[in-house]
Amino acid sequence: LRLKLFLALLAFFGITASNLSAESVIGVIESRRDLVIKSKLQAQIMSLSISEGQRVEQGDEILRFECEERNFDVQSALLNLEALKLKLDNSNKLLKLNGATKEAVRLLEIDLANAELQLDVAISRETQCVLRAPFSGFIPEIYIEPFASVQTGDGLLRVVDIDTGWVEFIAPVERMLKVGDKVQITGMDGQSRQISVTSSSVIVDP
Repeated sequence: LRLKLFLALLAFFGITASNLSAESVIGVIESRRDLVIKSKLQAQIMSLSISEGQRVEQGDEILRFECEERNFDVQSALLNLEALKLKLDNSNKLLKLNGATKEAVRLLEIDLANAELQLDVAISRETQCVLRAPFSGFIPEIYIEPFASVQTGDGLLRVVDIDTGWVEFIAPVERMLKVGDKVQITGMDGQSRQISVTSSSVIVDP
């Protein structure tokens, strides 16, 4: 209830068609981006960095999954790459002394390129262990708790961007508001700003 009230205070505005009359109506802010983030992993939640009602910036850490196996894969790939680099360096030295063939050196070069690719794949999989905010906004709902186990596709939380939305309101038809007309919006906190009407349609009131 506290969270819903918090969002309601953000959402409702008084609208005045200042160029036509002083009549006011109630409007609601609508978000352009309202996203439920779902899990891409089947794993345990190790830590949760946010709380309901909190604002996050794009790229902020939201949560971490338990990814011991993926961390191990990265370390293993790093060690394999380092070992192949040493082998290739040694083979190049032997090649100058006629102690190795060009074919053997070339095979090691191919193995090294493949090891670099495997490391990139392991690092890419490891980055999925940290979930970051896809855009700046508020967290109105969180569906999981720390140390909970989730399946692939489970909903984790919801992010809403109210910075780039629009205000929707119903005006009496006799006011004949048109696209481009200016209206004044006043928030619950008393702050006002002037904005333009960007679209309109007819709503029949039964």
